[in-house]
Amino acid sequence: MTYRRLISKVTMQQDLLTSMADEILRNATRPTTTGRRRKGKLSGKSKSPFIDDSQGVHVFADGACEPNPGPGGWAYIVIVDGQEAHSASGAAPATTNNRMELAAVLAALEWISENAAGRPVALYSDSQYVVSGCNEWRHGWKRKSWKRGAAPVLNADLWQAIDTALVDRPQALTWCKGHSGVRGNVRADKLAGEALSALKRADRRAA
Repeated sequence: MTYRRLISKVTMQQDLLTSMADEILRNATRPTTTGRRRKGKLSGKSKSPFIDDSQGVHVFADGACEPNPGPGGWAYIVIVDGQEAHSASGAAPATTNNRMELAAVLAALEWISENAAGRPVALYSDSQYVVSGCNEWRHGWKRKSWKRGAAPVLNADLWQAIDTALVDRPQALTWCKGHSGVRGNVRADKLAGEALSALKRADRRAA
């Protein structure tokens, strides 16, 4: 999986961002993806008690890190008209929870750009840091050259890649409460945890 589509503008700045994004995933395990609708993978009725995903395209992104900082996993899931249509996940050996939340959204934005052109999409994250950053804060950070005072914005590499993706295809993010029974969030959380567990098992075998 590559993020070059999100950050492929022919300027020196964009080339630098491409290099950053590639480096992020070079340290991650190979993402697992599914392209088929997977009936039965989601629990509950098509209408969530909190979010009605029975119609339209709904994308849920989530990240995990244990301990934090430490190894982490990310995942997103796509629900189309109430059925799971696609998912992807990956992991990184040394990261933070916020970086995994951002990586999940960045990967989800890539899928939306490539597969949902012209269609309205609802994109959810249970991280208020990510949702507020995408919808509000990034604009001010960008005007100030990705700095807060004299210091660089934390996770600036990921924020710049996400900003490029959102400029290319505007997309609002919606916050959903984690671990509250929202089935898309539950599923994304499970996949992120599985990616993290797989990375830890691989590290134990290699030790």
